[in-house]
Amino acid sequence: MHFTQSQLHKNDFHLHREWLRTSPHGAYASSSLSNCHSRKYHGMLVLPDKYEQMQVLLSSLDETLFAYEDRFELATHRYPDAIHPVGYQYLESMEMDEAISWTFRVDQVRFKKTLFLSPAENRLWVKYELLESNIPGVSLGIHPLMAFRDIHHLRHMEPDFMGKTEIQKLVICTEIDHTQMKLYCQVSGKQEFIHHAHFYYHMQFAHEQERGYAYEEDLYCPGYFKVPLEPGKPVVFSAGTKPLPSERLLSRYKTDSRGLKALKDEEAMLNHAAGQFIRTVRGGKEIQAGFHWFGRWGRDTCIALPGLTLATHQPQLFTEVINTTLKDLKYGLLPNVGKKSGASYNSADAALWCVWALQQYAIYIQDAGKVWKTYGDALKKILNYHAKGTLNGIHAMSNGLLTASETGKALTWMDAIVDGYPVTPRSGMAVDINALWYNAVCFCLEAARCAADTPFIETWSRWPTLIEGSFEEIFWDEQRGYLADSYYNNLADASLRPNQIFAVSLPYSPLKKSVKKAVVEAVGRELLTPRGLRTLEPRDANYKGNYGGDVRHRDLAYHQGTVWPWLLGHYAYAYCAAHEKRALNVVQKIWDDLQPALKEYCIGTMAEIYDGDPPFEPRGAVSQAWSVAELLRIRQLLETLKSERTAETLGEVSTHATATA
Repeated sequence: MHFTQSQLHKNDFHLHREWLRTSPHGAYASSSLSNCHSRKYHGMLVLPDKYEQMQVLLSSLDETLFAYEDRFELATHRYPDAIHPVGYQYLESMEMDEAISWTFRVDQVRFKKTLFLSPAENRLWVKYELLESNIPGVSLGIHPLMAFRDIHHLRHMEPDFMGKTEIQKLVICTEIDHTQMKLYCQVSGKQEFIHHAHFYYHMQFAHEQERGYAYEEDLYCPGYFKVPLEPGKPVVFSAGTKPLPSERLLSRYKTDSRGLKALKDEEAMLNHAAGQFIRTVRGGKEIQAGFHWFGRWGRDTCIALPGLTLATHQPQLFTEVINTTLKDLKYGLLPNVGKKSGASYNSADAALWCVWALQQYAIYIQDAGKVWKTYGDALKKILNYHAKGTLNGIHAMSNGLLTASETGKALTWMDAIVDGYPVTPRSGMAVDINALWYNAVCFCLEAARCAADTPFIETWSRWPTLIEGSFEEIFWDEQRGYLADSYYNNLADASLRPNQIFAVSLPYSPLKKSVKKAVVEAVGRELLTPRGLRTLEPRDANYKGNYGGDVRHRDLAYHQGTVWPWLLGHYAYAYCAAHEKRALNVVQKIWDDLQPALKEYCIGTMAEIYDGDPPFEPRGAVSQAWSVAELLRIRQLLETLKSERTAETLGEVSTHATATA
């Protein structure tokens, strides 16, 4: 990932693309390519407090170059009437590996800035190296700009503002208000700190303005470090919630940077993107659903888990995350959002996706019996509670199908609520819930047989036939040629939506081959785009092709036409299930069409959503776990198909040679 001077000097390029780097301990750093913040979520050190609420401590880190008896401001900020300063004009290049580097040129002075987060703790590291200079006495000013606020709110200078900075043996400690957090900033080598506390007023965040939120902020700067730049003598800046011994700053930097890798190809880039969602927490590991504002979501975790771990060949990581996730299993359900006392059990499908995730793990290790022996108790609870009845009106009907309904709640993944009402209620029997249900029952029977669990087999052996017979009767619409989206009060919702694709893509399908083909054809014809599947066909009166405006307008479009990349993985697997030998070219095209997306929004990762209408602009969270996960599963599928094609070709050659002989 290399960006040139000509690219970085264009406002529509450097301001409209973002970067993101994370720490396994919960912190992240993120901004636009020129470090001109366009979101209130941007910052150089954003980390969780003791309540696991994300806080922007260090918002920006500005640099001033002192050379030629002059000063050159290298930062870039947006204000009400201008972009100032215009430091991006000094950018010569940018390199994005696990660490991110910017090279600046001011006349004959060139220096490099390299940034990454420590793998050992929530700490920011920035290294400055002088690459070229035709004059002596070059020095650099490093200005930390503080926010000390929750990621969803903005900082404003108020009469009772309390900002306090202490200078203690080359360590600058800042605390603001009553956040109960301190930020320690340090610089290696020769230095002086010019203490000059002041505010940067009315800085603006363009994306927040577009999204209908407050978008101006005042940032606090306690002063700046001034350090000499000399060839061969790098300067290191550190920011963290604990100080380090000043004499060990350089050695600690070298230790933390030792494992950093170059991202030389798409495989390395996607594997790195996958790792950015994994967080180490007390008691295990978890998946952050997306950046910048998503936390731990049960449904997202289970959908993303196979792609993020198994498609990157990390089965041990899979078990660590699933073990953490299952700690919150209650009433046969997993939380939609939150955990422990903050868990919200308002999802009809999270636990069923958990069964699918364990099924993918069983396929990976080729041992369903082992999965049953390890996780059988949890799987039994999920099935038993769903069959007999649990929260949110979830229960199996006499026809074997699941129904779910709760006033004011959206229980499926299409969960937007506006003015107290679900935008897509999908009450009763939803097609995706029942596809997951059928797959869950069939897999559990498969695993129980491998583990010789006779009582379970005897109890559940009649269910697949019962569900299979009811599924097509309830959902299949012969006249329209696709599956209804839901069925409630004896009425079918015939909206053409992508939820039916799971009835084909999951390992166990209740559909016969001809219906599978019809479903894939209908979804491909009306919903397929280069960035994902639309959530509603464009001909529908409720279709909304643009995801924009304030939060109300965006929520009204969220599942009414907006494109979701994560659905593409299941479309690819469904196409294989329906068409088999014709699948390779189609999956290859899906993969190829997605590659430009990795450089469109947040570099090296996949967005949450896209507009339903061309040109399919990226929207929502800049990096979404299940988007990246399903891209990885598409890559895995493509490799499998190519391998099968090669084996088939070799077999044909061998057969032909034998016949000829």
